[in-house]
Amino acid sequence: MRTRPLHHAKQLVAVLVTVALLMAFAPALSTAQAQGIPGCPILITMYDTLYVRSGPSWQSGIVATLVAGNRICLTGRNNETTWLQLSQQTGAVIGWAPANAFWTTVPVTTLPVTSGGTPPPPVTPVPPTQTTYVVQAGDTVFSIAQRFGITIPALVAANNIGSNYVIYIGQVLVIPGATTPPPANYVNYTVQRGDYLVKIGLQYGVDWRTIAQVNNIQWPYVIYAGNVLRIPVAG
Repeated sequence: MRTRPLHHAKQLVAVLVTVALLMAFAPALSTAQAQGIPGCPILITMYDTLYVRSGPSWQSGIVATLVAGNRICLTGRNNETTWLQLSQQTGAVIGWAPANAFWTTVPVTTLPVTSGGTPPPPVTPVPPTQTTYVVQAGDTVFSIAQRFGITIPALVAANNIGSNYVIYIGQVLVIPGATTPPPANYVNYTVQRGDYLVKIGLQYGVDWRTIAQVNNIQWPYVIYAGNVLRIPVAG
């Protein structure tokens, strides 16, 4: 007669232990589910409309629009973790969106930094008081020095030109003590959708960094459809 209460007590203890274990593992299970799938660190279901940009900044152009119900992956972030990289579940990158547009159970700081890798080498600014010249097809150190009325050693020293006197089309040379103004051989180009500086430079045979410098375009070198750029060309 005394063994039945003891039996019920053991069953109650077993039930309490089971409930405690389930409660202990519940957060871990939800976190694991929120981490997404292989190749997709954080899987997100959209609950509202979101504009996706080409780069991690508000100045970057809009490349896609997400709507409620879309499922996307968060696969990267910028250094400051203020912007997140969005990708399709297939791995194809869609673009970037502000980090505050998302709520996740997994810290977004665990995502790798994928904000574009190593930036291109910066363009060395030329003091405004100096005269510059963009090298054209057929130019030589001798012809440029003669054109501006300066000596070859002065031109070579001002631009760190090697002993072989090699210069290239699109190169911006500093003209020390120039006695004549630089020629204004430029054409205007209207940026088209899908254009970028390297592509435009190849089209005109001009170094893309020269185009950036002439048009005062700074890192990350973003241009927009409709922009009018001045392109230095051979006269």
